[in-house]
Amino acid sequence: MNKKIWVLTVGSVFALPVLAQSNVAISGKISMSYKNHKVGNTIRANMAAENRLDDNSSRFRLVGKEDLGGGTYAYFQIENRFQADARPKRDAVPEVAALLADGESYVGIGGKSWGQIGFGKYELHFNEVRGEKYLAGSNQEAVFKNILAVVGGGKNNKIAFVSRAQNVIKYDTQKWNGFSGKLAYSFNPAGNEGLYAAGNPSYNKGSAWNVAARYANGPVDVYASYWTYDIEGRGGVGGVAADQVSYKLGADYRFPMGLSIGLHYDRSKIKNIVTAAGAIGGAAVGNRDATRSAWMIPVSYKFGSHVVHLTYGKAGNTNGIIDSGARNWVLGYDYALSKRTAVGAYYSHLKNKTNGFYQFADSGSFQGGSASGAGESQRQFSLGVSHSF
Repeated sequence: MNKKIWVLTVGSVFALPVLAQSNVAISGKISMSYKNHKVGNTIRANMAAENRLDDNSSRFRLVGKEDLGGGTYAYFQIENRFQADARPKRDAVPEVAALLADGESYVGIGGKSWGQIGFGKYELHFNEVRGEKYLAGSNQEAVFKNILAVVGGGKNNKIAFVSRAQNVIKYDTQKWNGFSGKLAYSFNPAGNEGLYAAGNPSYNKGSAWNVAARYANGPVDVYASYWTYDIEGRGGVGGVAADQVSYKLGADYRFPMGLSIGLHYDRSKIKNIVTAAGAIGGAAVGNRDATRSAWMIPVSYKFGSHVVHLTYGKAGNTNGIIDSGARNWVLGYDYALSKRTAVGAYYSHLKNKTNGFYQFADSGSFQGGSASGAGESQRQFSLGVSHSF
């Protein structure tokens, strides 16, 4: 017998008991785009426009579910995120590391009458915004990540990490006439929990809570979410974010003719922050709370295989720092070639006030162009293609 056939046959035989016990599905997406990126309103020398080929958070996942009887079931997900434009770990950043199961990965037990409880890594709070989704083809820089998910700008001031929280126990309710909710707790969403530190008596006091409620029924989608995070120890050092409190609420409405419009609001605080000059509001800030409010209006119109998107977002001043806000608008277009493949384009422009430090979410990494400084602006044009499987 051919060795390849023999190996496949033996492997299939041993795999049969596993597959018989639970339903396992493979899914994901591969998404790439050409980008022209430019930092403006700058006094820095030689800040030329950049032409880039970037991955747009490609991923694959294994999802499984097993019927346990009596209306209960077990479920799991193993998600891996990768960059299709670069070799693994060449320019790795925490958002897209070249490690297996670095995406949302968890295991849990559920029941048809009481909901489900899971254990693992989850995206919490920031991802409640649904009015502006990652577009299938255009994969536009999302305003909710650029404006609503950070305080004052800067990568160290992200609320709820704008990524996966670690060490999470999460309970999701069943849906009742469109209503649903979730409650999540993490022993330390930033990493390993409770490591002893002789000089820090609060080394084991880190934790995070997220509570969210949603009503989704027909054309209406309304949500509210609360996030609180106490870091291991307390206070930030050298620009590392300190304790956080954030409130987020919003609504979207879809009209029968294909028009959708939403309104989303976020008020977030970083407590007792210690940061270097330029990291927030363009100035050194120490031992104080940094609070700002932000809002966003996403509008889209779908006709046939075409979707046009226009989103506008604005961040107010960080308390105590004048002219520290920013504005961001994005115009995007998607065309669905099939149910799984789409192409698209977008143009995005982000403008900081004099002391604003906001920027596109992936700036300064292999997924985006050069980062901007206080008072600078960014603009980006992109052509993209995305395939889901």
